[in-house]
Amino acid sequence: MITTREIQSKETYAVCQTISRKGKPIESCVFKGGDLESTRHFGLFEDKKFNRNYFVI
Repeated sequence: MITTREIQSKETYAVCQTISRKGKPIESCVFKGGDLESTRHFGLFEDKKFNRNYFVI
């Protein structure tokens, strides 16, 4: 079963580093505004396992 839920920005770092920041340090996945109250991060879960993320700013 595939579900989505809101996640914290730090939960996106490992996926971000693997997909869009490959070969760069994990610190390169921290973006200005990522922790603002108005910023939302959602994770896609398959059988309760986190496998992708989406950013909504």
